[in-house]
Amino acid sequence: MSFKTTPPVKQPPCPYRRHGGSRTPAHNSWRGMKDRCSNPRHHQFPDYGGRGISVCSRWAESFVAFLEDMGPQPPGFTLERKDNDGNYEPKNCIWASRQAQGRNKSNNRLLSLHGRTQPLAAWAEETGLKRSTIVMRLDRYGWTVERALLTPPFGSPLPKRLLTHDGRTLSLRDWAREVGASPSAFAARLKRMSLSKALTYSPRKSPSSNSPRAIRNRARLGRIKESLGV
Repeated sequence: MSFKTTPPVKQPPCPYRRHGGSRTPAHNSWRGMKDRCSNPRHHQFPDYGGRGISVCSRWAESFVAFLEDMGPQPPGFTLERKDNDGNYEPKNCIWASRQAQGRNKSNNRLLSLHGRTQPLAAWAEETGLKRSTIVMRLDRYGWTVERALLTPPFGSPLPKRLLTHDGRTLSLRDWAREVGASPSAFAARLKRMSLSKALTYSPRKSPSSNSPRAIRNRARLGRIKESLGV
């Protein structure tokens, strides 16, 4: 008995592999760009294709053309549109670091301080604060922009507080040392009195254990205990 074998069917070559870049980061960015703009089932379609963002015909039809216009994708960079409401086309796209791309998002928050306005991410980078810390201070605690950006993070050393009196400028700690008080006690004085008064303030001393008042108090306590049979 003889069996008739069917010759294997030749598959057409994959158009994505003709250029030899199907596994490169640039190719992944190209496919992701097309999916976001043309695939309604893509989770980001509402923010791209659903908003009318499209891919130019030159790039939509050819990865080679995309690679010629954009060049290889640098490590750590992603595809960004200069105009967040514009399409994917050569004049509107660049390779940008993730940090720079985050600043260009439509939901990025702008903050103004001392005449300068920049995204929250840029302020976080400049001040060394976490973005989540700045957002929490503004939204949860209701801080002003100035206080939120200029207050050091919890656990870091606070800047020295300088105070001037009679032509002398010293830190709060040094003034406290001069008057024989702890820095915390001296700072508490300043909350309720001026610097000059805080420097001359004499805390009321507790009565001595042998003072008449203390003797009377002990006698009164003894009579109370005796009446109670303690």
